[in-house]
Amino acid sequence: VPDVGNLHVFGCTAYVHIPAEKRRKLDEKAEKLIFVGYSEESKAFRLLHKDTNTITISRDVIFSDVINKSAPSKPDVHDAVIFAPVKDIGEPNEESVKEEYESAEEGDDAGSTSQDLEDQTQYSMRRQSERINKGVPPDRYVATLKIVTNTEEEPRDRKEAISRLDKNNWKEAMDEEIDSLLKNDTWEIVPAPQDRKPVSCKWVYKIKRNAEGKIERYKARLVARGFSQKYGTDYDEVFAPVVRQTTFRTLLTIAGKESMIVKHYDAKTAFLNGQLKETIYMTQPEGYEIPGKENMVCRLKKSLYGLRQAAKVW
Repeated sequence: VPDVGNLHVFGCTAYVHIPAEKRRKLDEKAEKLIFVGYSEESKAFRLLHKDTNTITISRDVIFSDVINKSAPSKPDVHDAVIFAPVKDIGEPNEESVKEEYESAEEGDDAGSTSQDLEDQTQYSMRRQSERINKGVPPDRYVATLKIVTNTEEEPRDRKEAISRLDKNNWKEAMDEEIDSLLKNDTWEIVPAPQDRKPVSCKWVYKIKRNAEGKIERYKARLVARGFSQKYGTDYDEVFAPVVRQTTFRTLLTIAGKESMIVKHYDAKTAFLNGQLKETIYMTQPEGYEIPGKENMVCRLKKSLYGLRQAAKVW
């Protein structure tokens, strides 16, 4: 069976690569032409420029009928292209095509330097005159710049938090976190076991800002250091099943088809509501040790951020 891969519809749209030396960096890499036949002198295609009525002979072409069969993507052609511009769209003989091609190559070599420099100079001057707002950032960047320039580094630990100028804000944030954990009955104070090493904990700080970069609140969170947990003693299974996106989209599709009402809920501090089946001991929060019971530890009743099984028990 003969190969008909190079057979294309007469008059179809074709995209020809423009060599790097014939275009600027930001110019289009391909040119839209019309397929009008095959070259008699080489394994190439003859393509018509509608605007100039000239013929280009090129070996590397992407045709619209091929694009439609495969995928509607932008043509990506290679650098190996041969151009042969002709003034007459009639059937040229062998000598005329050869003369036109050689004259075009000589013209490009002789006049490309001065002409390109002149074009680049005019292009640069035009760009300078048009950019009247040079140095002025777009409005959509203003809020982001405010956030970047106004952002203060959050403290890395409690010692740093209570030594800053905004220490009162961080102290209030830590008090709120402790009150929330105590109301949730997250732990109870017990004597430290002799055969167990308690899991350590730490404070994590975050400054919450609005879209304009202004501070909304100071957030302090007490987290367990999961890396200090011991497998088989402090935790066992940690896998938490999560719904697949395809399943979720299917449910939404069914709900829409059946005219059902879909509600969305946000569980605040979700991980703090999980009930632990393991017996986990944790050191008392730094700065909130109970006077007279500094050597005692917290036996966790509920999950805490940072525990390896926090996602599973939730």
